[in-house]
Amino acid sequence: MIIVWDGKPRLVVEPSFLVGPLHRDIEVHILRTSCNEEIPGFLYRHREARFTIIYAHGNATDCGAMHDRYKEMVENLKVNLFAFEYTGYGTSTGIPSEQATYSDIQAAYDYLVDHVCREPKKEIVLYGQSVGSGPVCKLAKEFPVSGMILHSPIMSGMRVLTDSRVLGCLDIYPNIDRIKKVNSPVMIIHGREDEEVGWDHGVGLHEAVPPHHQTNPWWVAGCGHNNICDTEEVCIEYYRRISAFLKEIETRNVAHASYGTSR
Repeated sequence: MIIVWDGKPRLVVEPSFLVGPLHRDIEVHILRTSCNEEIPGFLYRHREARFTIIYAHGNATDCGAMHDRYKEMVENLKVNLFAFEYTGYGTSTGIPSEQATYSDIQAAYDYLVDHVCREPKKEIVLYGQSVGSGPVCKLAKEFPVSGMILHSPIMSGMRVLTDSRVLGCLDIYPNIDRIKKVNSPVMIIHGREDEEVGWDHGVGLHEAVPPHHQTNPWWVAGCGHNNICDTEEVCIEYYRRISAFLKEIETRNVAHASYGTSR
């Protein structure tokens, strides 16, 4: 496989999940982060895509393990999807850290703005699952995006362990504070039976979203932290709801464009 690094092609051994005919639909790019690490980014394209999702996965997985989910999302939602690996995960260089994840998602965003999405405010949708909600919330607070989906998110790292704020100065991923300053629509998905990150985290984050950016959340009955798409019935509903969210974003974009033109 030929991948692109610093603007020059380089021949590397293919990741196992890209072997076979499906790999022709995936572009693999090596990104250099602001922490001077190298991470792979995987761009899945759909010919009818109007949005490009940046997907920040959870802690206990990597892009290889997520491949089937990425491909399924692209096909069902008719979107492009850019999956980036965290520093220290998979074939990435470096050591994982909170700061590194911020640098990782920034590199992914910058790549898309430079090469794929001319209008990030209309085209880029962030998707953060579990701990991936941390870098997603920070990016959404600081840069223009079209929308944000949080899947089993955390209010903050310390709040997963305790409700006490005594150790608040040591907290990581303070999503509950950052989400109050986002500038795009937000959809939150959380399993009611989540025993790893309580459902109250999703509820708390939804309530903290500025009212004009709130959209209908989905509190998934009978599901926990990692099994929201494990049954066909729930999976169908999952794609129906995300499709509705993307449609709402598109409608808002059109309305904003019309308002700007009419002034």
